[in-house]
Amino acid sequence: MAPSESPAVGLEVLKSLKEAMTLKNIAIEPELFARVTEEAATEGTTADEIANEAMKRYLALRRLDRLQRYGQKRAEELGITEDDVPRLIAESRAERRR
Repeated sequence: MAPSESPAVGLEVLKSLKEAMTLKNIAIEPELFARVTEEAATEGTTADEIANEAMKRYLALRRLDRLQRYGQKRAEELGITEDDVPRLIAESRAERRR
């Protein structure tokens, strides 16, 4: 807090952060936490911010994996092979131009 700021201003900032984040305890291996903390210091960020970014990426990758499995399943059901893909893309693009 800057010297010109009152304690009430700092308290308001903390309240707004608390409302924006859900505080939860999670267990992290000590070696991993040390590496994350070190990386955070190097990047000028916090371990919490790195953990949030890592979890967002993890969830995005899981969603992408599910989508990929769905696409593979649908291709199998429709009898589409990898060799069919360029032709199907060309046909789809030709239909859109009409």
